[in-house]
Amino acid sequence: MLENGAGIKQKTVVEQVMEQIKNLIADGTFKPGERIPTEPELSRMFGVGRSSVREAIKTFQYMGVMETKTSRGTIICDNSKITQQALYFAILLGKKNFFELVELREVMEIGGLKRMIALKKSDPALYKSYVEELESSLSKIAAPQTIEDFIVGDYKFHGTIINATRNSVFRDIYATLRAFMEDEILRCYQNIEDVGLLSIEHRDIIRTIE
Repeated sequence: MLENGAGIKQKTVVEQVMEQIKNLIADGTFKPGERIPTEPELSRMFGVGRSSVREAIKTFQYMGVMETKTSRGTIICDNSKITQQALYFAILLGKKNFFELVELREVMEIGGLKRMIALKKSDPALYKSYVEELESSLSKIAAPQTIEDFIVGDYKFHGTIINATRNSVFRDIYATLRAFMEDEILRCYQNIEDVGLLSIEHRDIIRTIE
């Protein structure tokens, strides 16, 4: 048993188990959506105690890498949960510079704007649906009944552009940014003297696309 001193020390057993599992995911042995072996099976596979396996799995669950379902056991999650968890804590534990977050959103939007413009010729119906979504969000920005209406409208407006990229990673990142972006949107709303200027800026975006 590794926990009895054969090869690694007690304090690093869980980390070693996690490394082994990461390798099995990397080489395709454990695939997203599939059930991994049970704790006893993993214990025998790695030559460690069940407690170490259990702690490793708990850590992966908290990270969003795995989830346990009553009928299926423990399965590997898809990348969306992992992306959101990792990014959320990276921002939370970092400087949380809102200007940098806005800059990140703008970078993602460039791809969405390019695709929406291309859709005018390649798929007019889809292009029209995106513009209609933008117009709907703009109505909340231009004449909000509450601050919450404005926040939701602004978040959805930019989300529509990012969704147009059809890039799942971009969508996951933007969903993760929601709490942070909404704080920034609220701050803009409270600090600007003429909220109407914000709706004009958003209207200009639609006109540019058109």
